[in-house]
Amino acid sequence: MTRLINDHIANKAKDKLTIVAADEPCAAGLNHLYVISGFNPDTNPACAVEDGKDSTAEQTTILFQNGQVREVGENGVTNEALLAIVVDRLRCIQAGLGASPTYGIALTKLEDALDCLKHKTILMGRSQLLGMPLSS
Repeated sequence: MTRLINDHIANKAKDKLTIVAADEPCAAGLNHLYVISGFNPDTNPACAVEDGKDSTAEQTTILFQNGQVREVGENGVTNEALLAIVVDRLRCIQAGLGASPTYGIALTKLEDALDCLKHKTILMGRSQLLGMPLSS
């Protein structure tokens, strides 16, 4: 069962991107596979051709970690990794010609969110070492 996500849409007339949670949620209610489509990579100079293969794709797949790393190994990206990418982009904007108060506020909030998630990960690791459940 797929689930359409619309939280990114600011202007329905202009936004052609589609985000779909493409897998079944796990027992904890999390999806692990997301697909973003609706863009044309041929017009993006950052989309390069490598080794004679056309690397342009009209969709991007994001696969999140599924299971405890100590049990299943690293098999996907983390929330922290995706936030770190957006934080990096906003830092670049703020350091360049696109700097604005709005981007500054967004950057601060995303840095705070990233710090919270990293803190939660540290607490989870400590509780697992002690064999105690983490409730918050």
